[in-house]
Amino acid sequence: MLSTLKRLLPITFILLVFLINLCKAAGPSFVQNGRSNDDLRQLSAAFRDAVNLARVAIIAFNGENCNIATDAVFDRFFRPQDATFVEQILRTIANIDLNLQIHPDTILGVLRSTPLNPTFDRLSISIGDHPRGHHSECRNGVPGMRLFAYTEEQRDGSAYISVCDVCLKYPTIGDITHDTWPNGTPKGPGYGCNGLLNRETEFMLSCGATLLHEIVHWSALFRGIPTFNQLIPFDHTTGFRTIDDFEGPDPANGAGFYNAKRLKDLGHNPLNNADNYLMFVVSSYWRWQCGREFGPALSIRDDSARWDQIHGIVSTSSSGIRRHVMHKKWTPINNQSSTEPSEHNDET
Repeated sequence: MLSTLKRLLPITFILLVFLINLCKAAGPSFVQNGRSNDDLRQLSAAFRDAVNLARVAIIAFNGENCNIATDAVFDRFFRPQDATFVEQILRTIANIDLNLQIHPDTILGVLRSTPLNPTFDRLSISIGDHPRGHHSECRNGVPGMRLFAYTEEQRDGSAYISVCDVCLKYPTIGDITHDTWPNGTPKGPGYGCNGLLNRETEFMLSCGATLLHEIVHWSALFRGIPTFNQLIPFDHTTGFRTIDDFEGPDPANGAGFYNAKRLKDLGHNPLNNADNYLMFVVSSYWRWQCGREFGPALSIRDDSARWDQIHGIVSTSSSGIRRHVMHKKWTPINNQSSTEPSEHNDET
């Protein structure tokens, strides 16, 4: 695996620039919601990072001597039989044909010929609670949760994502990649490959990672996956077949590297927890970017590393940590049936 990653590393900068330019051409609408232009640029960058993460995860596991089903990072968050479905989810987000064979020598060609998934035109992303949505959780908060974003999917297949202020405080992938500020001052822990420690921690996460989590919730995006209806259960609360957020009791929730791995190890279905996809993708991305392996998170405290840094929290133990839910999905259910409508399965 690492030999393949090292061959791919020289194109990292080209890849990032290419995806950024690509994402300027089309995609979701962004709602400024009275916020600053800097905040709007941060939001746009987060979406580009989300697509970038999905694409790199696909590419890194389609090279010589790579087998996603036997990969150590994949095994941390999924079962071997999940491999095809997980890759199809990521290929759909990246708009890469489900059956396309990708090899190291064709990577740039694939990127040059692949626009954004046109379904993203039906996505609207807002800073704060979306003005066309039905909820105000960014403004009001949710007891016991660190709420970064939430998604409201509509019956016509469109979706609203509300990105809360704390998400925009997280660095971009580009910010994390560089360990010094423009003036040469070291950024400190959590920046640069050496600053990402030797294991999976929240230092790896960006606001783009949060957006990727929310995109995974958007069921209409994945209607082209043949086995989606067979593998993802119908949610009677939301009225959709939706990749959900696991909610306890053991683990208490499915958020973060530690709980996502524990969820899988305890025999729960990892395909129905959005953070299992996210943590696999993020860990895979940084292994590829840094050209080295990262071990598993050691405790739930590892999933608060960036939060603690941003908020000036110093702690040496995991005792007393409240329930740590990074992202929460909400869907309006007014005038929706609690049973799955037959026409939903036929939509394309």
